[in-house]
Amino acid sequence: MSLPIHICNKSQEMESNFDTIDSFKNFDDCSFSNVPYILLNIHLSWENTLMSLNLGFQIAQEVRVKKKYKKPIIFYSPLTQTFFEEKAKTNIKYKLLFGRGSSFVQIPTDIKNVESISEKINPLSNAALIDITTMLCDIKGMILDKLNHNLKITNKPIEVINEVIPYLSKEQLLNIRADEYGNKLSNLIKYDNISDFFKIKKEFIDLCSLWLGVKEATKKIITKNKPDILLVDDETEVLDKIEQNLESEFNIYRTTSGAEALSILQKDTSNSIMAIIADWRLYKDSSNTKWQPYQGYEVLEIAAKTGFRTLIALTSQPEYIVNQIRNSLGIRFVLFKKDEVIYNGNWSILSTILKESIEEQISIVSAIPSAATRWWGNMDNKKNKVIVQGSLFYQYLKAMHSVNKTLFFKEIDQKCDEIWSYLMDNYLINGNFDEVEDIRERYSLKKTDKNPMLFDVLVLRRIWLALWYKEHDDAFKISQEEILENKINIFKIISEKKQERNNEESSAKAEITKLCIVIHQIRNYQILPEEKSWLLSKPEIGLDNLK
Repeated sequence: MSLPIHICNKSQEMESNFDTIDSFKNFDDCSFSNVPYILLNIHLSWENTLMSLNLGFQIAQEVRVKKKYKKPIIFYSPLTQTFFEEKAKTNIKYKLLFGRGSSFVQIPTDIKNVESISEKINPLSNAALIDITTMLCDIKGMILDKLNHNLKITNKPIEVINEVIPYLSKEQLLNIRADEYGNKLSNLIKYDNISDFFKIKKEFIDLCSLWLGVKEATKKIITKNKPDILLVDDETEVLDKIEQNLESEFNIYRTTSGAEALSILQKDTSNSIMAIIADWRLYKDSSNTKWQPYQGYEVLEIAAKTGFRTLIALTSQPEYIVNQIRNSLGIRFVLFKKDEVIYNGNWSILSTILKESIEEQISIVSAIPSAATRWWGNMDNKKNKVIVQGSLFYQYLKAMHSVNKTLFFKEIDQKCDEIWSYLMDNYLINGNFDEVEDIRERYSLKKTDKNPMLFDVLVLRRIWLALWYKEHDDAFKISQEEILENKINIFKIISEKKQERNNEESSAKAEITKLCIVIHQIRNYQILPEEKSWLLSKPEIGLDNLK
């Protein structure tokens, strides 16, 4: 039997127990006949496809429909399954995730557990494969099946019909008279007129069958997946204008209330809302005299504290007022003059900023270290939960949204440059790093045992990564013995004092836990974007292939 296949982006290959497909050409050339299961990255970026388009679902569809593959497909993403459940309501391709033969894993996690997941999934029968293929290719059949199956006297007809409306064109909706038939069927149930209910149901489904043949019906299905964004403005006219110009590329949530916006964010536990566009000042009435309890800048502040989101402020206020408040909040956001966007039509600039920033967010989240107990917070054993406040994740979130973000990461760059220069000077003289002094003490880097400091952890992580990648030109061929030896050697270089090197193996393991080093992530170059950028600036490390 062949190895399982990992369908992924370039430089994201798994360990040697997977074969890799990282391009359309590799995919087209591959035979899946004896593959036990497939591990598939939802956010493929082949040939510069945007990760936010979730190309993985299209590839999975090809696997089922064209390759006739019956074995398990395990999807993975940094986003939650709930996020894709919502997408499945308006786009048929996402339904593949919830059908027979599929499963989902949210990262960061230990991807090695996919084998045990695959063993619990039954392969598709010939009939099930035909069923799934039909569902993916035949929109008309899927809708008619849904209506036939769910339009019952025990269900609410209007709700059932509303479930298929997103798949229909305006012309189809007009001709099948969905509202009219929904009300008719509801009234027949209300008055217990069962015989007429089934007559009207058949009449409605026959009408649907006639009009679902119109080709325009597929428009809604083949549109790109759209990221969720939240609009906050006290004027419905402004919201209408923004929605009209952005709805083709983004899934819009909107509100005129700051308080309601905060409620929406509070319920968004999966962080599916990836951007906030908020009016700076929110009023209760059209006279612009009474302020709402929560202003737009307060919505942005809370959004920054709860997730990686793009923050955009629309304002007509003088810039000195906005900048003064922004500095007091301590958060970064993009500022747009309302007149320039709403009335002068600079929508392409706004759209480009949104898309690029969302791409960056996905890149960051997918590379966050998966060593949960260190990165995500300390475990409170009494309450049996992780305390996120003050954790490395919380500190990193604040740093990414801070007005001082550029300065913070520049200082990390400078500290790492200084340490790396010292290490390389010794390396050029000795041919190895054996003669270096302990760098923590030399460069005033604090302990990371208790109350870890993000700055110190990120500096030490980069040096650890640099030593790892320089030691191994081809990280994918490292044996387990070499991994252990390399851990110990790196620990010797970045430890605090020589006398603390007793039991080097356990100390090395403790070190990588403190720094949230996850070996399989490091071997797959799954590291934070700013870490990758710094490493690429050092040609002696030899990571040119990542560019």
